[in-house]
Amino acid sequence: MDATKTTSKTIKSQFEQFFFRKEIPFGMAAVRIAISFLMLIVMGRSWRHVRELYSADGAPAPLADNFGYYHFLPTLSATWAVAFYTLMLLLLFTLMIGWKTRISAVGVLVLFTYFTLQDSLSTITKYSVISSHVFFLLSLSACGEVWSVDRFLKLKRRGIPKPLRFLSYSEKFEIWPQRLLQMFIGIVYLGAAITKMHTAPYFTGEQLRFWLLTNVNHANPVGEAMSVFPAIFVVFAYIAIIWEVLFPFIVWHRVGRWAMLGLGVTFHALTTITLGLLVFPLVCFSVYCSFLTAEDILWWRKQFSKVARKFNLSRDYFYVPRLISTGIA
Repeated sequence: MDATKTTSKTIKSQFEQFFFRKEIPFGMAAVRIAISFLMLIVMGRSWRHVRELYSADGAPAPLADNFGYYHFLPTLSATWAVAFYTLMLLLLFTLMIGWKTRISAVGVLVLFTYFTLQDSLSTITKYSVISSHVFFLLSLSACGEVWSVDRFLKLKRRGIPKPLRFLSYSEKFEIWPQRLLQMFIGIVYLGAAITKMHTAPYFTGEQLRFWLLTNVNHANPVGEAMSVFPAIFVVFAYIAIIWEVLFPFIVWHRVGRWAMLGLGVTFHALTTITLGLLVFPLVCFSVYCSFLTAEDILWWRKQFSKVARKFNLSRDYFYVPRLISTGIA
């Protein structure tokens, strides 16, 4: 009985340590900057066509209509559609720089999700769905406490010198939003693997070869050249599916993290040059930033500190570990 209680307490302790341990939110801050910058570019390209794509004056194609839920979301007039779309772009920018971060994240979540749902023909894609989930988790996190205007202004009010305002450590917060984002990308990969398992042409290489020969996404001359070597598709197919299955189970370990993320970067980079995918790989790379730890940042700051000493630069701009004991951290 005592052994059972001890095991139960150990599991509970590990669970609490995994989800509720307090850390500096470097990972979520990096995700905030990367995904906001990327979506600002992607959505900004459609700003000229807001009237045609999203308003009642154009030809919107709401996703809900495909499932029989007509008028599920209100269709805005051209004036309001342009106004709210412009507001969404502004909020993406303020979220990226970390000004009024929580408000910006919630605003982006609502408006980004609305506009993507209003255009099922082009705007809503796999990467936009993933991005909506990312913005939701960012709105729940303390992503604005690091590398942000909010943090800079907070330290300014405390009278902290300017160099330390830019690169100082922040308070520690519970890590569960970052864990949920890490689990989310793992579940996405696991779901993709399960889908592939039910697709026979995937294992024969025919499905991959078909995509290599098309320019549905963007031009992919490398993929077209590879299509004359069908045997390698079978090898790649098995490597990809094994990686997707193992990712959510191995990525938590120190060595496994670098192995899984390294394979992920390689995999998505290959989809860019062979399948013509551009935005989707960058979205995945943005989510990978959630695996960034304080130890990683400390290591990089040590490297920059060495460079600073070599070129006689101010040490305060690169490495300020003493802030942890000054009350700022």
